[in-house]
Amino acid sequence: MKKALIAGILAVVVVFALTHTVFSGLGEPARLLLSVLAGAVVGGVLRGVQLRR
Repeated sequence: MKKALIAGILAVVVVFALTHTVFSGLGEPARLLLSVLAGAVVGGVLRGVQLRR
């Protein structure tokens, strides 16, 4: 359970960093929202994979 939580947090941080660089042309609020949404999606997918095991 702890490993899944740590992996989820790491995924959110990585996606947050990637989206911040990719969407640098957007305004700050839109970029932050996209980063949070992308991180939530990746975290949800990882959690779903962990639950299936």
